[in-house]
Amino acid sequence: MSRLLRDAWFQMFAGISALCLIIMGTDWLAVHGATQTPLSIASQIVSSVAPETPPTPQPATTTPSPPLPKPSPSPLPTKEANSWLVALSPGPGIDATSLTQAVALAKNGDTIRMRPGHYRETIETGGKWLIIRGEGSRPDEVLLESFQPIALSVTKGSVVLENLSINRRRRDPKEPPFAGRSAGIFVSGAKLVLKNVVVSGWGAAIQAAQDQDPVILEAASSRLAGTSEDLLVRGNVRVDFKEVSFSHLFAPIVAWRGADLFLRACQFPAAAGLSLFVYENSRVQFVDMPQPPLVAWARAEAAARNDEASFLPAGSPAAETPPADKKEPMKIIRLNSPNKKWNNKDIFGKRTK
Repeated sequence: MSRLLRDAWFQMFAGISALCLIIMGTDWLAVHGATQTPLSIASQIVSSVAPETPPTPQPATTTPSPPLPKPSPSPLPTKEANSWLVALSPGPGIDATSLTQAVALAKNGDTIRMRPGHYRETIETGGKWLIIRGEGSRPDEVLLESFQPIALSVTKGSVVLENLSINRRRRDPKEPPFAGRSAGIFVSGAKLVLKNVVVSGWGAAIQAAQDQDPVILEAASSRLAGTSEDLLVRGNVRVDFKEVSFSHLFAPIVAWRGADLFLRACQFPAAAGLSLFVYENSRVQFVDMPQPPLVAWARAEAAARNDEASFLPAGSPAAETPPADKKEPMKIIRLNSPNKKWNNKDIFGKRTK
């Protein structure tokens, strides 16, 4: 209400002022340099005191941001990322001339590619996660061979072997085939995967023992050939083999102390005395095998001692073989032995006559 009264007073004052200017005439305005007529001036005064009207809202406008500059293309790498090429002779693109050098250079997740050749060296993967792949057309074109008790030691980490061969040879021609403490591959607290791999050894082809961590062994389209056993496992070891060929005529697999084996479409030699020794809370399961081999769920006491003696001490997979004069004589286990310490049973768990 007060605003309406105030606006009315202003309009009355403006009307009186405009009437005075009209009466005074144009001569007085010309003297003072005015160029507008009294009527136009009066209309300006009236419009200046008119009540303000709120501005009409305008739609908000956004200014588009300038486009981001396109990144310049980075140069292509000179060699395959995370890949190391090994060959016996140096040359363009060759990163190492031995598998030992390549393992030292590689980091977790890297791939080591090996050109065909005969590599005489002993390898320890040092707990890394690696893929080691042979680039030959057959596994025997890339051969890793060692005269040490262990050709390849995998402790901790994870290693995948593809399309190559590993062989542990005896240093002493008099070394018996059941000397123990030797293998082509030794695995402890790690994961090992074999794909189209041949593992042979004077002793066991593969030894696997639980350390603080369990062991996982996976293999496909591979072959094992050891002079004492093809596969010797102890403790919390999980074995998953598919289409793996075994070669030992007597005891291709020895597993005890909680080992778990899953064998699918594997092949064993047709030998009369062949048997798998699975004892002390260990298990074995066969799938897609019409005639699975005989399984012995008990082990002779002397044979069990020999199994234990076949393993290297924990943490020293590359230990030297004891001198021949300090070795204990090997105990030959025969069928139908009358030894009463075995509770009058042979190694197959059958009572003798």
